[in-house]
Amino acid sequence: MNTELWRNITEFNLDLPLSEYGFSTRLETENLWTVNFASDAIIEYKKFMYLAATTEFMVSPSEIVDIVWHQHLIFTQSYDAFCLILGKKIAHIPSTHNKADYQQFMRAKENTGRLYAESFGVQPSHIWDYSSMYAPLSLEKSSFTASRIITIGMALFIPFLVAAYFLLRPLYETIDNPYFLFGYMMIVLLSVILLEIFNRSKFKSITSKWHGASFVFHLTALELLYLKKNELSEVIHGVVNQLVSVNKIGIAHDGTLRTNTNSGIQSARYFSVLETVSQTQNIRYPELLARLKLKPVFVKTERAMEAFKKYFSRSKEFIGLFAVNFSTLLLLFLIGVTRLWTGIAREKPVAIITIVLVVHFIFMCKYLYRLKIYMGSEVIPKYFSEQVLDDRLPENNWEWNYYLLGSAVFVSAFVPLALHGRNNGGDSSGGDSSGGGEASGGSGCGSSCGSCGGCGGD
Repeated sequence: MNTELWRNITEFNLDLPLSEYGFSTRLETENLWTVNFASDAIIEYKKFMYLAATTEFMVSPSEIVDIVWHQHLIFTQSYDAFCLILGKKIAHIPSTHNKADYQQFMRAKENTGRLYAESFGVQPSHIWDYSSMYAPLSLEKSSFTASRIITIGMALFIPFLVAAYFLLRPLYETIDNPYFLFGYMMIVLLSVILLEIFNRSKFKSITSKWHGASFVFHLTALELLYLKKNELSEVIHGVVNQLVSVNKIGIAHDGTLRTNTNSGIQSARYFSVLETVSQTQNIRYPELLARLKLKPVFVKTERAMEAFKKYFSRSKEFIGLFAVNFSTLLLLFLIGVTRLWTGIAREKPVAIITIVLVVHFIFMCKYLYRLKIYMGSEVIPKYFSEQVLDDRLPENNWEWNYYLLGSAVFVSAFVPLALHGRNNGGDSSGGDSSGGGEASGGSGCGSSCGSCGGCGGD
């Protein structure tokens, strides 16, 4: 292995010069990738380019590595500088999908695997064996959605209610209150307890089948924070506080912010915050918060996490789980409404049962919403708490400290600003901005090469 060349390749920073929509930010935003997945893909891209530069054989990237390659080709100056380090211009050769090309690229794939093993060892499966970031989750898309199940349930409610009225009225006439109300509430309570047990078991079963290298188990602290809180402002609070704590941003007595220095900044997030503050010196935090919510370096976190939630909520596993919960709660509601109808028909007092049913309906809506966000808000954070963090604070990592301790890590001068931002900033960002859970993104280069076959030196 050419260690000097490999060192030069690894030290090449694709994000320089820093900008608000640099290489990594664009890669993550357009493909709905998480930070660590994009970082892994970039590393594997560099390994692939090392192989292309050091062999006379044709080599072929994986679909994910090819996405990074396409992206880099758009950044012409960076790509040219990278090729100078490689020692030759690496040409991108698209596949024409004919038989001759197929055989050629199959040989290239074999060459790549052999050369990779000789230089780097085993290829990471989540980058080389799958076509997308979501593929290792092995979640099959359902033909139904939660909203469609609700629509069908509501459409069937009336005919089932009529049938239940005629079937249950003779029984209801023999049961007086408060015995019915007590029994009804006990049945609802017992059903919810059983649903909770069933749901927890089902979620655990689903996650246990996921590949250990899946992006879900390698989220950053800020991505996990958004997944748990569902508020982009919480992510921004942490970043701004860190800049205040290291004296990159100063807070005046009137609460306005100003930049003290931007030297030594190597993070696109920090760069974007400092640029926004410097463009409007003495800006107030609610205004800064509103502007930062539109910046790609923060929007990418929202898009990636919303895409994951949307992807999971459309899977057969979740839709099946949702159907069980919705059907159970709707059946219980049907039983109560049938009692209400019977009482009205018999001219009995129905005020209490009406109140109970209103409470039941509100609870049902909240419970189903909680179920829809349960994977992100509870299951995955619990996994990190028990399996990754193990109740220990990572050393010298403010992001994980912030995730674990929240506003307790804020510097005193920033606390009132964050509280004011929470009260006035809100989260105006829409959850559906992700455009769907299946990353289709692309680099926007306009290329129609489809599956890339390989490369060769000029």
